[in-house]
Amino acid sequence: MIQQRIPVMQLVDGFATEEQSGGAATVGIQLALHLDRRRYAPFVCGLWYYGTGSEQRWREQLHARGIGTAILLPQRGRIEVDMVRAAGLLASLLTQYQPRILHSHFERGDLLGLYCKLTHPTHPRIVRTMHADQQWQDRPWLGVLMNVTAFPWWFDTEIAISRATEAVMNRRIAARLVQRRAFHCTSGISGRMVERLATAPRRQRRSADEPARLIVVGRIEPQKGHHYLLQALVHVLEEHPTTTLHVVGTGSLLAEMQQFAATLGIAHAVEFLGQRSDVEALLLKADLFVSASLWEGFPLVLLEAMAARLPVVATDVSGSRELVRTNETGMLVPMCDPAALAAAISTMLRQPLKAQQMAERASHEIRRYTMEAVAARHARLYESLLER
Repeated sequence: MIQQRIPVMQLVDGFATEEQSGGAATVGIQLALHLDRRRYAPFVCGLWYYGTGSEQRWREQLHARGIGTAILLPQRGRIEVDMVRAAGLLASLLTQYQPRILHSHFERGDLLGLYCKLTHPTHPRIVRTMHADQQWQDRPWLGVLMNVTAFPWWFDTEIAISRATEAVMNRRIAARLVQRRAFHCTSGISGRMVERLATAPRRQRRSADEPARLIVVGRIEPQKGHHYLLQALVHVLEEHPTTTLHVVGTGSLLAEMQQFAATLGIAHAVEFLGQRSDVEALLLKADLFVSASLWEGFPLVLLEAMAARLPVVATDVSGSRELVRTNETGMLVPMCDPAALAAAISTMLRQPLKAQQMAERASHEIRRYTMEAVAARHARLYESLLER
């Protein structure tokens, strides 16, 4: 007897992970790609169309693997109007696809999932992953309202991407009242990527007096702290004047950061590379990865840098601190502190052998964070929900 596969829909902000939607959407897409296809029939639904290169590549890859995709809205508009339109379109999609599990990876997706559970005749099990310990920053009142009235009560389970996020979720009054704890499950990168980066030839370790190449990868948005990194670079250049910084990514602050680098007098040392499809190759050519983020969920790009055996300096924020241990697998510094960030970068550049030893240790430790293992944990969770 052939067992019928379980339809599971991943709900993401969009497929433009490199330009707009970020790591949370990447996790939802990768989860669809890595679930056991003998048991599950995955589908990925994005809220907004962005028309970018990464959006096209992801959809083509999913379709090539026999995974359906849909985008609900052609462009961003007023959020109130968008949510009403998206709710109706998603309801129609649920009628067509009949998912047993609807898994949201972003704030507005949580609202849509709740609407579908309460109103759609299929009443799918709804799951939400909280990808960062800070959400609803543009509408904090709505976050409070949802945490009190909806999330612990109506969602079948909630997933915390990091221990810090788990602590935030479990401290909520409503969660304590219903005695429902968050399910902790980190994100990951594919095992194939880990092996590819681990075995690829990389830039030969530099001596302490050779020019150094720093790299930062991510959307150029307030969260990522580029402003503080550029200030830190001013201090780094005083001791290491031939250092260069490669900034990979784009975002709303791109022009502002380019102007800021010029104002600081370091434009000659900063190269804004824009959106790139060869990030792995760039990591392998760099000497040090730097993250100046103000908050994180569970940063995939740190995993990629560590898999590439690239030394890491990161801010001491949730997610990052679960991957980086100072003087063991990298260096952590306080956020919003350019002087501390510069000191850590300079220390790594002065001690390239020690930096590489930390990178080698990190490359071994991150092997447990593969997407294959993450998908297997999610599959067990989905099974338990359907058995209730």
